[in-house]
Amino acid sequence: MVVYENLKARNAVSGGEEMLRLRAYEKLQNLVTRGLVEKNGKVYRGLENIQDAASAPATT
Repeated sequence: MVVYENLKARNAVSGGEEMLRLRAYEKLQNLVTRGLVEKNGKVYRGLENIQDAASAPATT
């Protein structure tokens, strides 16, 4: 039972890391599509207008 719980806990952690990686990749692809980031192979480079991607400060 302890072995099963340990495996289950490890699986949950790795799944969270995978979701984080996928979200970061999706955001990078959106920046590439908008022309704010250049992709060359596996290397990404921000262009001059990358500041346009910054979200406006939240007002409460």
